[in-house]
Amino acid sequence: MHDCLEIIYVFSGQVEVKVSFERFSLSPGEFIAINQYDVHAISAVGEDALIATVHISDTVHLADDGFIVWWPEALKYDSGIYWKQAGNIRALITQYAGNAPERIIMISVNNIIRTFLNELKVEAFPRNGRPADYSENELLRIHSMYIYMYEHLDERLTLDKMASDFAISTSYLSHYIKAVLGDNYQNALNTMRCERAETDILGSRLPIYEISDKYGFSSSRYFAAVFRKYFGYSPAEYRKKYLSRTISHSDNEETVVENILDYLDDRRSKGRRHSITLSLNLPDVDISIISNVESAETIDHLHLRDSRGAVINVDGDETVIIIKKA
Repeated sequence: MHDCLEIIYVFSGQVEVKVSFERFSLSPGEFIAINQYDVHAISAVGEDALIATVHISDTVHLADDGFIVWWPEALKYDSGIYWKQAGNIRALITQYAGNAPERIIMISVNNIIRTFLNELKVEAFPRNGRPADYSENELLRIHSMYIYMYEHLDERLTLDKMASDFAISTSYLSHYIKAVLGDNYQNALNTMRCERAETDILGSRLPIYEISDKYGFSSSRYFAAVFRKYFGYSPAEYRKKYLSRTISHSDNEETVVENILDYLDDRRSKGRRHSITLSLNLPDVDISIISNVESAETIDHLHLRDSRGAVINVDGDETVIIIKKA
Protein backbone atom coordinates (compact mmCIF):
# COMPACT_ATOMS: atom_id res chain seq x y z
CA MET A 1 0.00 0.00 0.00
CA HIS A 2 1.43 3.37 -1.02
CA ASP A 3 0.56 7.02 -0.49
CA CYS A 4 1.04 7.54 -4.21
CA LEU A 5 -0.29 6.40 -7.56
CA GLU A 6 1.48 3.22 -8.71
CA ILE A 7 1.66 1.96 -12.28
CA ILE A 8 2.82 -1.59 -13.01
CA TYR A 9 4.04 -2.18 -16.57
CA VAL A 10 4.90 -5.67 -17.81
CA PHE A 11 7.80 -6.24 -20.22
CA SER A 12 7.74 -10.03 -20.31
CA GLY A 13 6.14 -13.04 -18.67
CA GLN A 14 2.77 -13.21 -16.94
CA VAL A 15 2.10 -11.25 -13.77
CA GLU A 16 -0.81 -11.63 -11.37
CA VAL A 17 -1.91 -8.53 -9.49
CA LYS A 18 -4.25 -8.73 -6.51
CA VAL A 19 -5.95 -5.43 -5.71
CA SER A 20 -8.02 -5.78 -2.57
CA PHE A 21 -10.40 -8.69 -3.23
CA GLU A 22 -9.94 -8.89 -7.02
CA ARG A 23 -7.23 -10.57 -9.11
CA PHE A 24 -6.00 -9.69 -12.58
CA SER A 25 -3.53 -11.24 -15.00
CA LEU A 26 -1.23 -8.97 -17.02
CA SER A 27 0.57 -9.93 -20.22
CA PRO A 28 3.58 -8.26 -21.91
CA GLY A 29 2.90 -4.65 -22.89
CA GLU A 30 -0.03 -4.31 -20.47
CA PHE A 31 -0.28 -2.14 -17.37
CA ILE A 32 -2.43 -1.57 -14.34
CA ALA A 33 -2.86 1.63 -12.33
CA ILE A 34 -3.31 1.37 -8.57
CA ASN A 35 -4.82 4.27 -6.65
CA GLN A 36 -3.39 5.64 -3.41
CA TYR A 37 -3.85 3.39 -0.38
CA ASP A 38 -5.22 0.42 -2.32
CA VAL A 39 -3.81 -2.78 -0.81
CA HIS A 40 -2.23 -4.85 -3.56
CA ALA A 41 0.15 -7.72 -4.24
CA ILE A 42 2.23 -8.62 -7.31
CA SER A 43 3.16 -12.21 -8.16
CA ALA A 44 5.09 -13.63 -11.10
CA VAL A 45 3.52 -16.54 -12.98
CA GLY A 46 6.61 -18.44 -14.03
CA GLU A 47 10.24 -17.35 -13.85
CA ASP A 48 10.64 -14.87 -16.71
CA ALA A 49 8.49 -12.00 -15.46
CA LEU A 50 10.01 -8.57 -15.94
CA ILE A 51 8.13 -5.48 -14.75
CA ALA A 52 8.66 -1.80 -14.11
CA THR A 53 6.80 -0.02 -11.32
CA VAL A 54 6.27 3.72 -11.56
CA HIS A 55 5.37 5.66 -8.41
CA ILE A 56 3.85 9.11 -8.98
CA SER A 57 3.98 11.24 -5.85
CA ASP A 58 0.87 12.64 -4.20
CA THR A 59 2.41 16.07 -4.79
CA VAL A 60 1.71 15.46 -8.49
CA HIS A 61 -1.51 13.45 -8.29
CA LEU A 62 -3.76 13.81 -5.25
CA ALA A 63 -6.46 11.35 -4.24
CA ASP A 64 -8.87 14.28 -4.38
CA ASP A 65 -8.15 14.57 -8.11
CA GLY A 66 -10.26 11.47 -8.58
CA PHE A 67 -10.06 7.70 -8.63
CA ILE A 68 -8.62 6.00 -11.69
CA VAL A 69 -10.13 2.94 -13.32
CA TRP A 70 -7.56 0.25 -12.65
CA TRP A 71 -8.92 -3.10 -13.75
CA PRO A 72 -7.28 -3.88 -17.13
CA GLU A 73 -10.30 -5.31 -18.93
CA ALA A 74 -12.28 -2.18 -18.13
CA LEU A 75 -9.35 0.00 -19.12
CA LYS A 76 -9.48 -1.63 -22.53
CA TYR A 77 -13.08 -0.62 -23.22
CA ASP A 78 -11.42 1.80 -25.64
CA SER A 79 -8.32 -0.05 -26.78
CA GLY A 80 -6.96 3.04 -28.52
CA ILE A 81 -6.83 4.98 -25.25
CA TYR A 82 -5.41 1.99 -23.37
CA TRP A 83 -2.54 1.36 -25.79
CA LYS A 84 -1.87 5.08 -26.13
CA GLN A 85 -1.45 5.25 -22.36
CA ALA A 86 0.74 2.12 -22.43
CA GLY A 87 2.96 3.97 -24.92
CA ASN A 88 3.04 7.02 -22.65
CA ILE A 89 4.15 4.86 -19.72
CA ARG A 90 6.79 3.11 -21.82
CA ALA A 91 8.10 6.49 -23.01
CA LEU A 92 8.41 7.69 -19.40
CA ILE A 93 10.37 4.57 -18.43
CA THR A 94 12.67 5.08 -21.44
CA GLN A 95 13.30 8.72 -20.51
CA TYR A 96 13.95 7.92 -16.87
CA ALA A 97 16.30 5.04 -17.71
CA GLY A 98 18.11 7.26 -20.20
CA ASN A 99 18.60 10.04 -17.61
CA ALA A 100 16.47 12.53 -19.52
CA PRO A 101 16.22 16.06 -18.04
CA GLU A 102 13.70 16.40 -15.22
CA ARG A 103 11.53 18.82 -17.21
CA ILE A 104 11.17 16.20 -19.99
CA ILE A 105 10.26 13.51 -17.46
CA MET A 106 7.67 15.77 -15.81
CA ILE A 107 6.08 16.49 -19.19
CA SER A 108 5.60 12.73 -19.62
CA VAL A 109 4.29 12.32 -16.06
CA ASN A 110 1.77 15.12 -16.57
CA ASN A 111 0.75 13.60 -19.91
CA ILE A 112 0.06 10.28 -18.18
CA ILE A 113 -1.93 11.94 -15.39
CA ARG A 114 -3.90 14.03 -17.89
CA THR A 115 -4.82 10.92 -19.89
CA PHE A 116 -5.92 9.11 -16.72
CA LEU A 117 -8.06 11.98 -15.50
CA ASN A 118 -9.54 12.89 -18.89
CA GLU A 119 -10.11 9.39 -20.25
CA LEU A 120 -9.85 6.82 -17.47
CA LYS A 121 -11.40 8.44 -14.44
CA VAL A 122 -13.97 6.39 -12.52
CA GLU A 123 -16.52 9.19 -12.50
CA ALA A 124 -16.53 9.47 -16.30
CA PHE A 125 -16.30 5.77 -17.06
CA PRO A 126 -18.99 4.18 -19.29
CA ARG A 127 -21.49 2.04 -17.39
CA ASN A 128 -23.71 -0.75 -18.64
CA GLY A 129 -22.09 -0.48 -22.06
CA ARG A 130 -23.19 3.15 -22.48
CA PRO A 131 -20.97 6.24 -22.59
CA ALA A 132 -20.89 8.33 -19.43
CA ASP A 133 -22.12 11.53 -21.04
CA TYR A 134 -22.26 13.55 -17.84
CA SER A 135 -22.05 17.32 -17.88
CA GLU A 136 -19.17 19.05 -16.10
CA ASN A 137 -21.45 19.92 -13.17
CA GLU A 138 -22.63 16.29 -12.92
CA LEU A 139 -19.03 15.06 -12.90
CA LEU A 140 -18.22 17.49 -10.09
CA ARG A 141 -21.22 16.21 -8.12
CA ILE A 142 -20.26 12.54 -8.68
CA HIS A 143 -16.69 13.28 -7.67
CA SER A 144 -17.79 15.07 -4.50
CA MET A 145 -20.05 12.09 -3.61
CA TYR A 146 -17.16 9.64 -3.96
CA ILE A 147 -14.94 11.78 -1.74
CA TYR A 148 -17.76 12.37 0.77
CA MET A 149 -18.39 8.62 1.19
CA TYR A 150 -14.69 7.88 1.68
CA GLU A 151 -14.32 10.72 4.19
CA HIS A 152 -17.26 9.45 6.28
CA LEU A 153 -16.49 5.73 6.33
CA ASP A 154 -15.89 5.86 10.08
CA GLU A 155 -19.40 7.19 10.77
CA ARG A 156 -22.84 5.61 10.88
CA LEU A 157 -23.45 7.23 7.52
CA THR A 158 -27.05 6.90 6.35
CA LEU A 159 -28.60 7.70 3.01
CA ASP A 160 -30.80 10.31 4.74
CA LYS A 161 -27.77 12.05 6.26
CA MET A 162 -25.93 12.13 2.92
CA ALA A 163 -29.02 13.38 1.08
CA SER A 164 -29.42 16.15 3.65
CA ASP A 165 -25.77 17.21 3.31
CA PHE A 166 -26.14 17.36 -0.50
CA ALA A 167 -29.53 19.11 -0.24
CA ILE A 168 -31.32 16.56 -2.43
CA SER A 169 -34.09 14.08 -1.71
CA THR A 170 -33.27 10.63 -0.34
CA SER A 171 -35.13 8.98 -3.22
CA TYR A 172 -33.21 10.96 -5.85
CA LEU A 173 -29.86 10.23 -4.19
CA SER A 174 -30.65 6.51 -4.01
CA HIS A 175 -31.48 6.29 -7.71
CA TYR A 176 -28.55 8.54 -8.66
CA ILE A 177 -25.98 6.42 -6.81
CA LYS A 178 -27.42 3.24 -8.35
CA ALA A 179 -27.13 4.77 -11.84
CA VAL A 180 -23.58 6.03 -11.29
CA LEU A 181 -22.04 3.24 -9.22
CA GLY A 182 -24.04 0.36 -10.64
CA ASP A 183 -24.97 -0.72 -7.11
CA ASN A 184 -27.18 0.47 -4.30
CA TYR A 185 -25.95 2.92 -1.68
CA GLN A 186 -25.41 0.43 1.14
CA ASN A 187 -23.49 -2.07 -0.99
CA ALA A 188 -21.30 0.68 -2.43
CA LEU A 189 -20.55 2.02 1.05
CA ASN A 190 -19.81 -1.46 2.41
CA THR A 191 -17.40 -2.14 -0.46
CA MET A 192 -15.47 1.02 0.35
CA ARG A 193 -15.46 0.19 4.07
CA CYS A 194 -14.16 -3.34 3.51
CA GLU A 195 -11.42 -2.12 1.18
CA ARG A 196 -10.22 0.33 3.81
CA ALA A 197 -10.65 -2.15 6.67
CA GLU A 198 -8.26 -4.50 4.85
CA THR A 199 -5.45 -2.00 5.42
CA ASP A 200 -5.87 -2.32 9.21
CA ILE A 201 -6.43 -6.07 9.15
CA LEU A 202 -3.04 -6.58 7.47
CA GLY A 203 -1.23 -3.44 8.57
CA SER A 204 -2.04 -3.20 12.26
CA ARG A 205 -2.60 -5.26 15.39
CA LEU A 206 -5.97 -3.69 16.10
CA PRO A 207 -8.60 -6.16 17.35
CA ILE A 208 -11.24 -6.98 14.76
CA TYR A 209 -14.01 -5.39 16.83
CA GLU A 210 -12.07 -2.09 16.87
CA ILE A 211 -11.61 -2.21 13.09
CA SER A 212 -15.32 -2.92 12.71
CA ASP A 213 -16.18 0.13 14.80
CA LYS A 214 -13.53 2.28 13.10
CA TYR A 215 -15.15 1.81 9.69
CA GLY A 216 -18.72 2.36 10.77
CA PHE A 217 -20.11 -1.19 10.87
CA SER A 218 -23.00 -1.67 13.28
CA SER A 219 -21.46 -4.81 14.81
CA SER A 220 -18.49 -7.16 14.46
CA ARG A 221 -20.84 -9.92 13.28
CA TYR A 222 -22.21 -7.73 10.48
CA PHE A 223 -18.66 -6.66 9.55
CA ALA A 224 -17.58 -10.32 9.32
CA ALA A 225 -20.56 -11.21 7.10
CA VAL A 226 -20.00 -8.29 4.71
CA PHE A 227 -16.22 -8.80 4.58
CA ARG A 228 -16.67 -12.51 3.78
CA LYS A 229 -19.00 -11.58 0.91
CA TYR A 230 -16.17 -9.76 -0.87
CA PHE A 231 -12.99 -11.47 0.32
CA GLY A 232 -14.21 -15.03 0.84
CA TYR A 233 -12.97 -15.04 4.45
CA SER A 234 -13.98 -13.45 7.72
CA PRO A 235 -11.66 -10.60 8.86
CA ALA A 236 -9.96 -12.91 11.41
CA GLU A 237 -9.49 -15.68 8.83
CA TYR A 238 -8.15 -13.18 6.29
CA ARG A 239 -5.62 -11.83 8.78
CA LYS A 240 -4.48 -15.35 9.68
CA LYS A 241 -4.10 -16.30 5.99
CA TYR A 242 -2.35 -13.19 4.67
CA LEU A 243 -0.62 -11.42 7.57
CA SER A 244 2.43 -13.67 7.43
CA ARG A 245 2.60 -13.08 3.66
CA THR A 246 2.36 -9.31 3.97
CA ILE A 247 5.97 -8.41 3.26
CA SER A 248 8.05 -5.52 2.04
CA HIS A 249 9.64 -5.37 -1.40
CA SER A 250 13.04 -6.13 0.15
CA ASP A 251 11.82 -9.57 1.23
CA ASN A 252 10.85 -10.60 -2.30
CA GLU A 253 13.09 -12.65 -4.56
CA GLU A 254 13.53 -9.97 -7.20
CA THR A 255 16.38 -9.11 -9.50
CA VAL A 256 16.93 -5.43 -10.21
CA VAL A 257 17.64 -4.72 -13.87
CA GLU A 258 20.51 -2.24 -14.05
CA ASN A 259 20.06 -1.33 -17.72
CA ILE A 260 16.37 -1.38 -18.53
CA LEU A 261 17.10 0.22 -21.91
CA ASP A 262 18.03 -3.21 -23.22
CA TYR A 263 14.47 -4.30 -22.58
CA LEU A 264 12.96 -1.16 -24.04
CA ASP A 265 14.34 -2.13 -27.46
CA ASP A 266 11.44 -3.94 -29.11
CA ARG A 267 13.76 -6.16 -31.13
CA ARG A 268 15.30 -7.61 -27.98
CA SER A 269 12.37 -7.58 -25.57
CA LYS A 270 9.59 -10.08 -25.34
CA GLY A 271 7.04 -7.38 -24.65
CA ARG A 272 4.30 -6.82 -27.20
CA ARG A 273 5.32 -9.83 -29.32
CA HIS A 274 2.65 -10.95 -31.76
CA SER A 275 2.11 -14.04 -33.87
CA ILE A 276 0.41 -13.30 -37.17
CA THR A 277 -1.11 -16.00 -39.33
CA LEU A 278 -1.04 -15.33 -43.08
CA SER A 279 -3.56 -16.86 -45.41
CA LEU A 280 -2.84 -15.32 -48.80
CA ASN A 281 -3.27 -18.31 -51.10
CA LEU A 282 -0.12 -17.27 -52.94
CA PRO A 283 2.40 -19.96 -53.89
CA ASP A 284 5.53 -17.82 -53.59
CA VAL A 285 5.97 -14.56 -51.59
CA ASP A 286 8.75 -12.37 -50.24
CA ILE A 287 8.15 -10.73 -46.85
CA SER A 288 10.05 -7.81 -45.34
CA ILE A 289 9.52 -6.95 -41.67
CA ILE A 290 10.28 -3.31 -40.82
CA SER A 291 10.56 -1.94 -37.27
CA ASN A 292 8.40 1.13 -37.98
CA VAL A 293 7.57 3.58 -40.72
CA GLU A 294 9.81 6.36 -39.42
CA SER A 295 13.01 4.35 -39.05
CA ALA A 296 12.33 2.09 -42.06
CA GLU A 297 14.85 -0.33 -40.55
CA THR A 298 14.47 -3.85 -41.90
CA ILE A 299 14.51 -6.45 -39.15
CA ASP A 300 14.06 -9.59 -41.20
CA HIS A 301 13.46 -11.00 -44.68
CA LEU A 302 11.41 -14.13 -45.32
CA HIS A 303 10.74 -16.11 -48.45
CA LEU A 304 7.66 -18.33 -48.22
CA ARG A 305 6.92 -20.90 -50.90
CA ASP A 306 3.49 -21.56 -49.43
CA SER A 307 1.85 -18.68 -47.57
CA ARG A 308 -1.35 -20.53 -46.70
CA GLY A 309 -1.52 -20.69 -42.91
CA ALA A 310 2.07 -19.43 -42.48
CA VAL A 311 2.84 -17.94 -39.06
CA ILE A 312 5.32 -15.10 -38.56
CA ASN A 313 6.34 -13.38 -35.32
CA VAL A 314 6.76 -9.63 -34.98
CA ASP A 315 7.73 -7.30 -32.12
CA GLY A 316 6.25 -3.94 -31.24
CA ASP A 317 3.10 -1.97 -32.00
CA GLU A 318 4.49 -0.20 -35.07
CA THR A 319 5.96 -3.13 -36.98
CA VAL A 320 5.30 -2.96 -40.72
CA ILE A 321 5.01 -6.10 -42.87
CA ILE A 322 5.56 -5.74 -46.62
CA ILE A 323 4.40 -8.68 -48.71
CA LYS A 324 5.36 -9.04 -52.38
CA LYS A 325 4.65 -11.77 -54.85
CA ALA A 326 7.98 -13.41 -55.70
